[in-house]
Amino acid sequence: MRKIILVLCFFSQTVLSLSEKVISDYEGGYSTLCIEENSVGFNWRDNKWIKTGFIGSKYLVKKISHSELKEWQKKELYDENYLYLDRKDDEFRIMKNYYNIRRFGDELHRFDTVACWEGWDENELTGIDCPKFKFKPDGYFHKSSIHGSLNEKDDYKDSLSVSYGKCSKI
Repeated sequence: MRKIILVLCFFSQTVLSLSEKVISDYEGGYSTLCIEENSVGFNWRDNKWIKTGFIGSKYLVKKISHSELKEWQKKELYDENYLYLDRKDDEFRIMKNYYNIRRFGDELHRFDTVACWEGWDENELTGIDCPKFKFKPDGYFHKSSIHGSLNEKDDYKDSLSVSYGKCSKI
C-alpha cells in the first residue's frame, strides 16, 4: 500500500510540474483555453441601454508560430514585418506576435488572428495584450466588447460587455 501511495505522490508531482511549465520560447506556437467566470454589460432595447449579465463563453487562443506565419506570408496573407522587438531593457522586453482568438469549437480562420504585444521578464512570458483581449496563458484574462455606434436612435446595436476568467495551456 505504501508503494502505491508513493507512486501516486510522485506521479501527481510530475504532472503538476509539467502543467506549470513556464513559457520561455519567443517564437514557438502554443494554445490555451480561456473560460469566462463572469460577463456583464448592456443590451440595447427601446433606444436605451439595459444592464444585463451574459452566459460565459470559452475561448481557444493559439499563438501562431513563426513557421506558420511564414507560410501565410507566402500566400500573401501577412506582410513581412510580422515580428519585431519594440523595446528591450536588460531584463524586460516587449515583442509583437500574432494570436488566433476564437470561441471554443469554432474553426481556425486567419481573420480571427490579431497582432498582440507580449511582455517578457527574464525570459518568462508575463502577459499578452491583444485588442479587446488581455491574458496570461496560465492565468487570468479580461475581454471587452465595445462597438462604435454612438447614434441615439438605432433599432439595433451590438451588446457591450466586459468579461473575466482563467486560462490554462493545453
